[in-house]
Amino acid sequence: MTSTFMIILVIFVFTMYLVGYIAWRVQNDALKRGYSHITASFWAMGVFFFSPIMLPLYVVLREKSDVIQNVDEVEEARKTLYITCPHCGEENPPEISKCQKCDRSLLGEGQSIGTRACPYCGIQNEINSGHCLNCKQSI
Repeated sequence: MTSTFMIILVIFVFTMYLVGYIAWRVQNDALKRGYSHITASFWAMGVFFFSPIMLPLYVVLREKSDVIQNVDEVEEARKTLYITCPHCGEENPPEISKCQKCDRSLLGEGQSIGTRACPYCGIQNEINSGHCLNCKQSI
């Protein structure tokens, strides 16, 4: 084999490896954005075989799938971040001490009123507790 052929072969192998790596990254990105496995594989194969066309097309179109898929999970997560007023039931951010609706204190006399979820394990704890009762993490 001539040296020219070897150089062309090395460039070809390197290029195919690079395109394969980019296709793999596109597939992982598509899966993280909520695409199905079939659609993510389609994008990866398209980028692998037609990268000058499909890679820019994927970059332009990928943002459209950045929509939250499961509204119930988002609503449940939002509720765990808020403190429910024991007097009127209004949900309040955890950084305030008075209810936004009824203006009554969310904290009792030396005791907590209500609970808040641990950001690590999700177990409900007293509002003024410093550590989670379940996982012992600082909250």
